[in-house]
Amino acid sequence: MYRARPGLLETPLEDELVLLDTATRQMYSLNRTGGIVWRNLADPQRAEEELARAYGIPPEQAEADVRALLERLLARDLIERV
Repeated sequence: MYRARPGLLETPLEDELVLLDTATRQMYSLNRTGGIVWRNLADPQRAEEELARAYGIPPEQAEADVRALLERLLARDLIERV
């Protein structure tokens, strides 16, 4: 399970989600896929299921994609494990 790091603002913008780190004033953009993962940080398995359904990909591919994005978000200190 994960959660957004405190101090982040999020704004939906058409097919993307824009994140603003108020501490560093850095902006990040997540596409539709990233938005699905972001909305399901507390339940990554649900994100995997949604991606598999939305894009018609095998569950194994959805799992790998979700894990890869979570690792990138952790590396940028945008999320934390709970």
